[in-house]
Amino acid sequence: FETASDAILSIDGNGMILMANRAAKDVFEYPGHEIVGLDVRRLLGSGQDGTWEVLAGYASPSESGKYVDSSAVSRSGKKIPFHISVSESASGGKRFYTAIMRDVSQIKAYEEDLQVLANTDSLTHLYNRRQLYPIMQKDLDRGVRNRIPFSVLMIDIDHFKKFNDTYGHAGGDLLLAGFADMMRSALRKMDSAFRFGGEEFVVLLPETTGQDAMVPAERFRQRIAGSLFSMPPYNRPVSVTISIGIAGYRNGDTLDDVIRHADLAMYAAKNGGRNRVVDYDHLVRTETP
Repeated sequence: FETASDAILSIDGNGMILMANRAAKDVFEYPGHEIVGLDVRRLLGSGQDGTWEVLAGYASPSESGKYVDSSAVSRSGKKIPFHISVSESASGGKRFYTAIMRDVSQIKAYEEDLQVLANTDSLTHLYNRRQLYPIMQKDLDRGVRNRIPFSVLMIDIDHFKKFNDTYGHAGGDLLLAGFADMMRSALRKMDSAFRFGGEEFVVLLPETTGQDAMVPAERFRQRIAGSLFSMPPYNRPVSVTISIGIAGYRNGDTLDDVIRHADLAMYAAKNGGRNRVVDYDHLVRTETP
């Protein structure tokens, strides 16, 4: 009981803690015997899935040996995730419970880290391409249901291959990481940024028409053009420019349509001399006889 690595509590039928092992005292931050005599509900809180009444129900014969994901609160207020198993016994006509609680904080943190790695680009720490369509789908659904606009910016760093050839992949990585930092600082909280591939990036602008997207797109283009990036090996300051294509959602568009339109507008910006912003709707109007 005392040497077990899991926290173990002995609890009476009213929820009063009768005994606690060393691991329980450590994890809940109650030294000595201070945890003895506490109502176990004080540790478990009042969450619907984690109340003592719910957990005690898992001590029934049909649920015997079942581990439940729940959480508890330490003396200092720290919330701790646990796997909890509750068993029931009887003595002198009274019911008693034994709760075995395994702290899974490290496992949960590891799972969260894996989730972040799966969803983000390791170099820029922006969303990766895999997350683009699921996140865009939410705005498409809102657009169809409530007629709320959204727009997409397709951004390409001009002459990136030449830049990579000059400063090497280390320099290219520094540029991409610094570029992503500037992008994050320029976005609203509701916006989302993605590394689409290589030196191409996508920005999702909710509640923004294609015409309105021209303002933040042009502001960001000017900001990049006026910035300097330090390159190895001597921290030489260099400047870059970007080409941006804008596509606003139009009634009946699919996600592929919006991305394709932004891509076409971005290539029009590059073919038009680079370091500029092109809106797909404006592009269509100028090309239509």
